[in-house]
This record gives sequence, C-alpha cells and structure tokens, in this order.
Amino acid sequence: MASAVRKFLALSTDRQRIVVAAAGLQLAVRCAMAAGGLRPALAAATHLAALIAPDDVDRDTLAWALAASAARTKGTCLTQAIAARALLAGSAVLPRGATPALVIGVRRGSERGDAPEFHAWTEIGGATIPRGTIREAYVPLLIWT
Repeated sequence: MASAVRKFLALSTDRQRIVVAAAGLQLAVRCAMAAGGLRPALAAATHLAALIAPDDVDRDTLAWALAASAARTKGTCLTQAIAARALLAGSAVLPRGATPALVIGVRRGSERGDAPEFHAWTEIGGATIPRGTIREAYVPLLIWT
C-alpha cells in the first residue's frame, strides 16, 4: 500500500486528478450497477463526470488512468468502459462532433470451449479504450452513444 501511495504522489498533479476521477467514477459505476443496472450506471457516470472530470484529458492518458485505477478498485472492462465514455464525453480534446460510444461485444472463446466471452469497451473516432484489436475479436451486441 505504501508503494502505491508513493507512486501516486510521484505523479504530476494533472495525472493525479485523472487517476482520482477514473477511480471515483469506477466505484460509482460499480455501486450504480449493483443498485439498478446499466442505465442508472450510465446516468450516474455522466452526472459525476460532469462534476469531477478534467476537461483536457486525452485518450491515452485516460486509458492509462482507467487501467491503473481498475487494479485498485476491482474495476471490470464494463466499469472502465462506462467511466471512459463519461470522461471523454466532457473532454475538450475531442474533435468537434465526436461522440464516445459504449460497446458490449461477444466472441466465441476457442480457448474456453464453446462458452461465449463478453467484453466492454469505449470507441471514439475509430479508436478504442482500452487500446487493441477489440473490434476484430468481438462482435458488437450493444452500441450506446
């Protein structure tokens, strides 16, 4: 725990702000999901992000902050995707007219037998958070803008 605090304090103030926002949003999303499901979680994240989100966060920094905070908050791909969508929606660094979308997809897992494997991510302008070749591996079931 002490090393995590030291690492956090070694970050720049801007990075500390985005890590705290990402962690707070993921915790709020987890609570809202437990209390009411996807719609309340999306609404809670949107409202909370409007209050706490830095307006100058870029996609790469956001992806890093979400992954770093997910390790401490027991965040899932869904909590990260909802938080990313909410944080990006208010970001001033997005191209005009760009809207982040929450995507939930499925693929048939060859390594896990025939059980389908689900994953959630955020898309913005053709890029994904988390980064990677998600679109090629999963078939979108739900796209929420």
